[in-house]
Amino acid sequence: MAYTAQPAGFLADTIQRIYDYTNEPDENPKWTPDKLFPLIRGSYGRCMLDVNGVGQNPIVVRFDITTTATQRTYMLPPNVGQVIAIGKVNSQTGEFYERIIPRTRLSPFMAGVTFEGPLVRFEPIWGVAETLRVLYIPNGDCALHLGTVAEADTTTTSVKINIAPTEGYFDRRPNAYLGSMLRLLSATVSSAAAYPSGYTYYPIQERPITGMVPTSLVATVDTAFDFDPATAITGSAIHTYEIVPFMGDLFQDAIAWDVAAMVNGTEKRYTEKADCMKNRLNQMRMIRQNLSHYNSRSGTLLRSGSFATTRWGWTV
Repeated sequence: MAYTAQPAGFLADTIQRIYDYTNEPDENPKWTPDKLFPLIRGSYGRCMLDVNGVGQNPIVVRFDITTTATQRTYMLPPNVGQVIAIGKVNSQTGEFYERIIPRTRLSPFMAGVTFEGPLVRFEPIWGVAETLRVLYIPNGDCALHLGTVAEADTTTTSVKINIAPTEGYFDRRPNAYLGSMLRLLSATVSSAAAYPSGYTYYPIQERPITGMVPTSLVATVDTAFDFDPATAITGSAIHTYEIVPFMGDLFQDAIAWDVAAMVNGTEKRYTEKADCMKNRLNQMRMIRQNLSHYNSRSGTLLRSGSFATTRWGWTV
């Protein structure tokens, strides 16, 4: 027979797993989604920081800074985890072509560029109007939410974010969603399920968010969706979407066990807490092993693109 359908949405599915791991009732639970939400969000951040340095191929976010002749410091997005590089952008091609190497603070030529929490500081001041690009790995901080959007507010590469989501909440910090994943889950027309032309189901679309305009709330994704959500469905469609952290599915069970351990500990169920922690550690070990060997083609040490090897150059 067919199994019971999973909860609609990533956040609801994670909460259901926590209920299962803590033997918490679904009806009138003591630990409501409102209480679990900040625990889930904090757990994602910790787990992402734990493994960010392991994988060779994490999602990399590109954030552009427009310098001026007088400004010394510039704000970075709130979800910067690890800065990989900063450099110039070619005004004609848009290519990232020259990297700026930070110097020590004790250098007689000054530090050049330093990263101080949410700020990037130039010493000395950059002095000219140019576009600089910061490449960074996001830290996993994400205000997960599930909401709806009218087809008129979508394109093949963008979705207007709903500031009043059905689940979770909208993160009002500028650029907070860069590097997070946007998923189109389903669509309805006059409250009935609807599918894109040529499909007998709604194919879930998952794309990383590469840009967002704070004033219009339009989030841009890369690459384009498989269909145009604005025109692929007959009638005035309402699409259901969600925003989740990058690599969220890989971490979902680890997060659920982690939060379940916190719940069991708070309820003084210490034996159950210890069991949850063991399961969480096993899951994190599997994640680290997977990410450390994600790129098995060229290995992880002394790769041909490194100056430290004698194999620098073309490789066949």
